[in-house]
Amino acid sequence: MRGAENYWLQIPDVFGAALHRSKDNRTLINIAEWTSGEAWRNATQNAGQNFAGAHGVGTSDPKLYTVVAIVSSR
Repeated sequence: MRGAENYWLQIPDVFGAALHRSKDNRTLINIAEWTSGEAWRNATQNAGQNFAGAHGVGTSDPKLYTVVAIVSSR
C-alpha cells in the first residue's frame, strides 16, 4: 500500500499510522497517532471524513480514542 504511505507522510501532525487489512480484503483498520485531538479533527474535516476512501477502500467511520494501555513483550 505504497499510496497509503505517501498519503500519511503528507498529513501534518501525525506521529505515525498503521494500516491493518483483513484476510478477506473487506476491512481496513487504520490506527494513527496524532499530536492532538484538534489536529485529528482538522484532518478529518479536510478529508471529508473518508480516509478509507482516499485509500480506495470504500468508506470510513473515524473516531478519536484515548490510549489506556500499551502492552509489549519486549
